[in-house]
Amino acid sequence: MEFTTDVITQVWEQLQEQARQQGIVLEDLPASEQMSYLYRGLQALGGALTARLWEAKDQALHRGGVVCQQEGCDQAGRPMRRTARRTVQVTTVFGKVKFRRGEYQGRCGHRRRPLDEALGLRPGQVGPYLEGLLAEVGAQVSFERGARWLARWFHVEVSPNTVRRATVAWGKRLAQEEQAQYQASVERSGPPAPGPKRVYGAIDGGFVPVRKGENGAEGWREAKLVAWFQEGRRYGQGKGSQEDAKPRAVAVKVAGTLGAKEAFGKVLWASGEAYGADRAEEVIIVGDGAAWIWDVVTTYFPQAVEILDWSHAVGRLHQVRRAAWREDDPAGWAWVEVVEAALWDGEVEGVVQACEVLAQRGGTGAEEAAKAARYFERHSQRIRYDRFREAGYFIGSGVIESRVKQVVTGRMKVAGAQWTMAGGEAVLKARCAWLHGDSPLRLPLAA
Repeated sequence: MEFTTDVITQVWEQLQEQARQQGIVLEDLPASEQMSYLYRGLQALGGALTARLWEAKDQALHRGGVVCQQEGCDQAGRPMRRTARRTVQVTTVFGKVKFRRGEYQGRCGHRRRPLDEALGLRPGQVGPYLEGLLAEVGAQVSFERGARWLARWFHVEVSPNTVRRATVAWGKRLAQEEQAQYQASVERSGPPAPGPKRVYGAIDGGFVPVRKGENGAEGWREAKLVAWFQEGRRYGQGKGSQEDAKPRAVAVKVAGTLGAKEAFGKVLWASGEAYGADRAEEVIIVGDGAAWIWDVVTTYFPQAVEILDWSHAVGRLHQVRRAAWREDDPAGWAWVEVVEAALWDGEVEGVVQACEVLAQRGGTGAEEAAKAARYFERHSQRIRYDRFREAGYFIGSGVIESRVKQVVTGRMKVAGAQWTMAGGEAVLKARCAWLHGDSPLRLPLAA
């Protein structure tokens, strides 16, 4: 919104006059004090204009006539009588705004407050725009810190619990949209629209502190997350060979749940369908060795190329080394070097055999080597790294590991956090949405 020169001049003159009455010469103040004074003055002006705007809207609704809208009521559509015009208060970005609005009652006894309905106002609570800001702040930092931020930025006092309610409300709305997306995809018929050429999904989890007894939780609950992304221009491309250039993830979107494997399956499908993974020519899923990951992938994306994250595969070899040799024993490091090279070249049978030979030798590390042999055999089709590299696929799960840190470590495991399942689920979804640029403020900020 742009203001005319006349409007700006009038506001400036009024602010100067008010400052003079208080013995203040604005031009003589340090810059920081000038900004503070102007901000508070404009904030008071915004509050006063908001009250007038809402009262004007209330009067317009009154002139237009207010009727009963109660479904099934024999007075539905009949005029209602204004019984009062009460002064109420709503907290906004301009502070606490007081205004008068009408209350109506029909012959049937039903009551309405049309201004509240039209603008989504809840007297005694925060207004819609401020609620969106609180939700977005609560997705970023603890509710206590969010309340302090708002007090510092906007000079608006709200409680941490108010920030919590706003954030949870946003998360619940996101969950409803996710469920609607899932249901719509299940019911959709007809040929699918064309999708992207190649879509990646990376899956991982991280543990969140949850109150004991909450839905069977024992103090911790695994947050299961998926990051959908595509490949952009490679790092270093043009400076060397294409093979040397490292892949770059772009258009990353993350979704997740504190629910069980079945709940995550629905999140995986709904978020993937929204991303276009169901219509992509190729879907590549990267994850670690957790069984729940591959169970849901097989169920919802059976056509996907499945890749065991390279660092987890190599890490399994080092588990064997640490169990079978001392840390400073060169024989252990030599064994890892040889087997890792075979793994890199896609020699799955050689990797399994190397672990089996070590297990058959007996002694320290035999049990760990036997487990590793079974591990690599179970994931044999997911460790064909020679083929994956030839196709140009990502073989690492760094994208999702980064998102797990940002969601779980960065927000869900802040000091003192102890989530209920419902509250934790809502905040987790809000955090995921915020990470990929979504916002509860879905209206344009400029007219």
